[in-house]
Amino acid sequence: ELVAVFDAMMQGPDGEWTANSVIEPLKRAQDQQQTKIRSKAARTRVEFFTMVRGDSF
Repeated sequence: ELVAVFDAMMQGPDGEWTANSVIEPLKRAQDQQQTKIRSKAARTRVEFFTMVRGDSF
């Protein structure tokens, strides 16, 4: 529902204001949240590998 409201606002005379005052801050907040998630995932990443015994390929 909010997407439709913002879309309508973007098409009106206040489209630039909507983009700068509403859409951009939301995008920055989303980008920051995704950066935090990626950072945490990178810190907790574990490398797994398989060892083979003898000549049983």
